[in-house]
Amino acid sequence: LEPMHVSMAQNTRVFRQCNFLSVVEVNRIIRCVRRKRLQPYTNNADEDCVDGHAIHCTRYLNTNGLFARKFPRLRRRVLALAESASKAENWGWPVLDAVRCAEYHEMKPGASLPEMDHYDVGSLVTVDIMLEEAMSGGHFQTVERNGMLLSHSFCVGDALVFVAHKYHRVERVKEGNRKVLVIELWNGLER
Repeated sequence: LEPMHVSMAQNTRVFRQCNFLSVVEVNRIIRCVRRKRLQPYTNNADEDCVDGHAIHCTRYLNTNGLFARKFPRLRRRVLALAESASKAENWGWPVLDAVRCAEYHEMKPGASLPEMDHYDVGSLVTVDIMLEEAMSGGHFQTVERNGMLLSHSFCVGDALVFVAHKYHRVERVKEGNRKVLVIELWNGLER
């Protein structure tokens, strides 16, 4: 299986599964991340830090097989959801069975993913699960074929499933924190 070409991916739609996770399941993920004390990373110190403090951190849950070990049921559910979305949206991937990466993103006021041409290189499908919504700002957006931004409704427990090569971004968080679990799927070895 090959990733969809970037130009074709822009024609695809985002698949939303409301209430994919319960509040109990969301809180379990957040507690697990806190307990594990995983190393936080920033992608761009100029954009992801303010006055020496990180405002956008990523923690890699697939490190040392943590995601598969701690969340085997969630992993299976995510794979099944991605396959269902692929079938419903005619993306052409009948089987998705490997997690490329599982990331816990935490954004504080001022954080964003501002690029208009960001996509998840090398992955087939991306599943984003909202764990905590910002009080203001922080909307998930896709850049549509006509160049317009489309904001997607995305509440705690919801999952957004999309072709990984579709351009996507996150509007600047204005108030509150935004926490999202991002799981990228591919046709390679499980990481």
